[in-house]
Amino acid sequence: MAEKNTQLFEGFHQFNTEGRIPAPNPHPATFDDIFVSLERDAQNNTTKKPSQNIDITTQSIDYNITHDGDQTSEKLFELLSSSPLLIDELIRTSDLPAKQVSTILIELELAGRVERHPGNRVSRIAK
Repeated sequence: MAEKNTQLFEGFHQFNTEGRIPAPNPHPATFDDIFVSLERDAQNNTTKKPSQNIDITTQSIDYNITHDGDQTSEKLFELLSSSPLLIDELIRTSDLPAKQVSTILIELELAGRVERHPGNRVSRIAK
């Protein structure tokens, strides 16, 4: 058994060391061959067409999502305390759309007035 394993190992070792050597190329490519091939490809592919038509349309985006501006932000900020509050609870309490509450919270967070907590909670930053 040990002799059979030794033969298998020697066969594997021989394949692993000698079997990976690539066969020599009798006609290696030269710089001129590569240059001619690239030049030919460039001439053949002068007009590439896209595989599909792309329709680019612009959409009007309402960047002024907080219609009352600072009043709405301040109303939402007043509902917050230093202890974390669920954002869902803040949406219910404020009677504002979730999209608007989310935007205001991002603005307040960027202004350094609000911080986020695990579990989808937010709180005022104590000053």
